Amino acid sequence: KKKQEENLDGVTSDIAPKLRATTINSLNNQLQVFSYKGYPLPENPLYKRPAVYFRSCVNKRIIVTLITLKTLQKKCVTQSEVIDYFPHLKKSFVSKVFKHCVEECWFVLHDTEVSKKIKCYHVAELIIHASLAFNENFLSFPHKLKFI
Repeated sequence: KKKQEENLDGVTSDIAPKLRATTINSLNNQLQVFSYKGYPLPENPLYKRPAVYFRSCVNKRIIVTLITLKTLQKKCVTQSEVIDYFPHLKKSFVSKVFKHCVEECWFVLHDTEVSKKIKCYHVAELIIHASLAFNENFLSFPHKLKFI
């Protein structure tokens, strides 16, 4: 094992220690987040249903993560803003996800000041609680150091 580590020194020797540390931390965080399907589903049906829905497609997960983030920042988001943030998402897909999430009461919609046709969304309290529980149970210490 020592010889293997010596062989790697040449590959990584020119990386600044601070950059190496932040990159290791970032990669660790990415592995935790990308492996979300490996975490157990909630037993409570109120939390299980949205967990199954948002695990079914990474783009659904991206949408709910953005809306949750903005909700925690006390902001709401329009469907157009989601497409601006993630231009690879098709308008029809985003619209379908939002429609389903509103029907399920996972997203709350509001009229905007710009127009009654443009809606602004934030996540419902249930999604906030699910996100906080996921973070506490799987993304916090000691799980945070799982890959390091």
